Amino acid sequence: MAQLGLTTLEENRQRGDMVEMFKLMTGKTKVDFRDWFTLAPVRQGAGNTRATTGYLNVEEPPRASGEVRRNFFSQRCPRAWNTLPDVVKKATTVNSFKSAYDAFKTGPRQN
Repeated sequence: MAQLGLTTLEENRQRGDMVEMFKLMTGKTKVDFRDWFTLAPVRQGAGNTRATTGYLNVEEPPRASGEVRRNFFSQRCPRAWNTLPDVVKKATTVNSFKSAYDAFKTGPRQN
């Protein structure tokens, strides 16, 4: 698949999830993100981690006990969303988010 430049189903699902998270978190849907997620509090001082200081980061939900619950959107997305750099999450449109996300995931192009 890599030789053909194709993405895996897992990568496609992850990208779709991140696009939906972006739309939820920026109010581009009629769904209030607070129905699904809680914004992570910004903690000041030493020991800050990316999970607590990033733009629009969400708290990770408690660990799911069942296999079905573990695959819910609200369970599988927060960790991946919180690892995105702020420049990606601060995109202004869905298309600019997709471009920034793709650039982040592929990294700098090597010629």
